[in-house]
Amino acid sequence: MKKKKFSYYIFTGNKNYKKIKYLIKKYKPNFFIIFDDITYNKIKKENNKKKSKNIKFKRI
Repeated sequence: MKKKKFSYYIFTGNKNYKKIKYLIKKYKPNFFIIFDDITYNKIKKENNKKKSKNIKFKRI
């Protein structure tokens, strides 16, 4: 198994809820920027319930 030589710090996403959810699960970034208000609220609400991830979300 190869070790990751770098980690992801910032990811951005637009409106694709499933793709954003997949990227968060796969890469586990520290910071995620979402440009759509509805998607932002869904993702933030879902991750607040879990409380296992320390991801900071930013709405632009």
